[in-house]
Amino acid sequence: MPKRKKKPTGVPATPVESQAAEAATIGWMLSVLTATVCESGVLAARLYFAWHPNAAAVGTAGELLLFSSAITGLVALLLIPVVYRTRLIRPPSTVTAFAVIVGIIPWLVLSSQLLK
Repeated sequence: MPKRKKKPTGVPATPVESQAAEAATIGWMLSVLTATVCESGVLAARLYFAWHPNAAAVGTAGELLLFSSAITGLVALLLIPVVYRTRLIRPPSTVTAFAVIVGIIPWLVLSSQLLK
């Protein structure tokens, strides 16, 4: 008795995103990741500088990381509407909320430093 071919199940195919949408999403996620790493470096540098106040180079490196996180955080914030406009399937809201928080934190830190 010959084997019968199985019919494919009714799994709906996911829509294919355009290359522009994929590139925007990858750039967005890379900027969020870079800002997160820079902010972690700022935190580590500030903790180290609090324990060793004579380490001026660490304080300077922390400030440079804060500047880098502010710039990449701004890029991440500016890419959110681009990603939402170009993608067929929206990114998860928790990912977007995390990206907004990561993008805003360095600007809040910089503004608090200016108000001191």
